[in-house]
Amino acid sequence: MKRRKRCKHGRHVTTDPRTSRSLRSDRPENESVATTNPLGRSLRSDRSEIESFIQTELAGAIGDSFLHSLGGYMSMDMLIKGAFELITDESKAGACLWITNRRGLEYWPTPMEQAKYLVGSTSTKRTSFKVTSNIKLPQSFEKIIVHTLSHNFRNATRNVRTPLRLPIGPHQVLLKIIYAGVNASDVNFSSGRYFSGGSPKLPFDAGFEGVGLIAAVGESVKNLQVGTPAAVMTFGAYAEYMIVSSKHVLPVPRPDPEVVAMLTSGLTALTALEKAGQMKSGETVLVTAAAGGTGQFAVQLAKLAGNKVIATCGGSEKAKLLKELGVDRVIDYKAEDIKTVLKKEFPKGVDIIYESVGGRMFDLCLNALAVYGRLIVIGMISQLITDESKAGACLWITNRRGLEYWPTPMEQAKYLLGSTSTKRTSFKLTSNIKLPQSFEKIIVHALSHNFRNATRIVRAPLQLPIGPHQVLLKIIYAGVNASDVNFSSGRYFSGGSPKLPFDAGFEGVGLIAAVGESVKNLQVGTPAAVMTFGAYSEYMIVSSKHVLPVPRPDPEVVAMLTSGLTALIALEKAGQMKSGETVLVTAAAGGTGQFAVQLAKLAGNKVIATCGGSEKAKLLKELGVDRVIDYKAEDIKTVLKKEFPKGVDIIYESVGGRMFDLCLNALAVYGRLIVIGMISQVLFY
Repeated sequence: MKRRKRCKHGRHVTTDPRTSRSLRSDRPENESVATTNPLGRSLRSDRSEIESFIQTELAGAIGDSFLHSLGGYMSMDMLIKGAFELITDESKAGACLWITNRRGLEYWPTPMEQAKYLVGSTSTKRTSFKVTSNIKLPQSFEKIIVHTLSHNFRNATRNVRTPLRLPIGPHQVLLKIIYAGVNASDVNFSSGRYFSGGSPKLPFDAGFEGVGLIAAVGESVKNLQVGTPAAVMTFGAYAEYMIVSSKHVLPVPRPDPEVVAMLTSGLTALTALEKAGQMKSGETVLVTAAAGGTGQFAVQLAKLAGNKVIATCGGSEKAKLLKELGVDRVIDYKAEDIKTVLKKEFPKGVDIIYESVGGRMFDLCLNALAVYGRLIVIGMISQLITDESKAGACLWITNRRGLEYWPTPMEQAKYLLGSTSTKRTSFKLTSNIKLPQSFEKIIVHALSHNFRNATRIVRAPLQLPIGPHQVLLKIIYAGVNASDVNFSSGRYFSGGSPKLPFDAGFEGVGLIAAVGESVKNLQVGTPAAVMTFGAYSEYMIVSSKHVLPVPRPDPEVVAMLTSGLTALIALEKAGQMKSGETVLVTAAAGGTGQFAVQLAKLAGNKVIATCGGSEKAKLLKELGVDRVIDYKAEDIKTVLKKEFPKGVDIIYESVGGRMFDLCLNALAVYGRLIVIGMISQVLFY
């Protein structure tokens, strides 16, 4: 993989992504490089000691003896010939043209020299490609079609012969396919998984990326000509010929197999790192399964951007390839433990992780993220995501009434934003908190997705005095989240099963009941919130650094912890939300959804929200949503297509399944789809 850059003298320099070196030759010192120069003045080579001149007054002022020592004057005819060569041969865009008195015109590097710098390509001799219009068209051709939906590609497809229908449409192009790309997505298409709105109409053409030669163009196509090498990304690439709209045709320098690899794999890596990951220079980037198709592009793009690149793979041959691609640290998981290496060599974490494995690797990557790190999920077939319907709900723990969700339906209206009936008095600090000898708490004693079976209530002694840097918090409200079940089942613990028993609950609000002798910034009676293990308890002892003082110990505070922070981080960090955008929030009446619509509105955006039912729709309108789509009364797809034809800039998605497919199709150009939960999508562990 190479890139071209323009130097200050107007020349193109070819660089090698593995070493970031300019590709130079071992030319004699009396030879020079010529490129298009808009000023028509002296042409300079990449090496300052190598120069030659057109005979001008400026050149004559330098001195003949010095000029002759550098190769002498160059004829104007030679310069004009070189200029025409550069103008007429577009296939050499980015290459360097040497003009010398001894050897005439010659592109550099030569095919023999260029092979030294191509990764894995030491034997392929590349000659310049000549466009030809001598393409004989057959009466029929073979192609592969999907005739039945199946994950088994062989069973789903068959070869058929079909007539070549000529003439083609005025805006169409007939492409003779030379190479077609094979991707995992081919199986997803053949099984019907990538089609929203039900099963696709059978049969349909297979393959969606290819490269070849333009064999015919419609009468209205002016920018393309027969014989031009071109690439496409659309259905029908598994064919000898395919007819496509001219807008889908991308001219390329040569019809080579490398072009196919750059389409899906290359664009996936580029879009993921630059758009989703917001990649900058000077960061640390981890790429898992880096020796795969998209992984190889990801490591080179990250390196070209000026980052330190870590890559995981399995096997010495793959490790060798990745080192040749410029990876700074290759972790061969067959020889090293990935977790140990990351923890030891990258203790501050990794800024961007390009993850395509899932399962345990996903958990490992999640724990390896740096502060404000970005985890980009490219593939995740082994990850199970569970129900998040309780996200953001609050749980009351009282001696009189036990465990009770709060607010109750009767009380809930008082705490909704926009309510003007609730009168709040200022909270007064009190140090009159009587401490018991023991207290009750919920512990996880067995790992299970069934929270009731995994937990039990126990009475524990209150260990006093507490440590010098600790705080004793009297819990008033604790939050209930889907993640509680993930913790009780052991899914959020990396490195094997957690040590049992452990305290349940990880977010709560209450009053500070005692402080350690070294804690100076907190006092007894202060309302405070925590996000750490042990919140399903009457009292909990935590480090003072985990304590967040709040104005009042209200249930709304609990909802702002996991649900509020989830929405804030997702929209501002992952979604890079700005003002003046269109934001869609699915399941918007849920815990995190209510925060998302308000944050998007506060940022100055147009907000769309989906929900089910008139009561939820009414709530969302009160929260300021511009367009509420009640899916029980309207079709979401129809509304989005009709009212937002240009697509949506940011989608905050927590439903999954068909809703995910619908959202994917509703994205605007450069839109961002943030997946918060996927309760209807079963991914295999």
